[in-house]
Amino acid sequence: MVLPNLSTKPVATLCLILVFGLGAFPGIAAAHAYPTREYPKAKSVLTEAPTKIAISFDDPVEASFARLQVLNDMNTDFVAAAPRVESDRLTLSAPLKRLSPGSYRVIWSVLAEDGHRTKGSYTFKIAGTN
Repeated sequence: MVLPNLSTKPVATLCLILVFGLGAFPGIAAAHAYPTREYPKAKSVLTEAPTKIAISFDDPVEASFARLQVLNDMNTDFVAAAPRVESDRLTLSAPLKRLSPGSYRVIWSVLAEDGHRTKGSYTFKIAGTN
């Protein structure tokens, strides 16, 4: 295999450096904060309403850019105060208003300390009292 003379082709040289450079450090290009644990758990059916929501991530998150909602079927948000990042810098939590039996959708968005944004959602239910 014959390699081109890169000294006369600065654009080609830069491209090769970028391709090989990013390949040598795949964690840099793919780092994001993803959930490792949530409360209430995704798809869970609870017999008692939770008083708070908490999601733990695999990378530290920035408090200023964290968003968290808990919505019912009417899109009413039940988060009682601004979400906060716990001292471990991995857990996002917020107190909840009183939840009634029904289905709820948790919507979250965080900015990892490395600058990558991730977002997602999941659902849980509170069983009715029969």
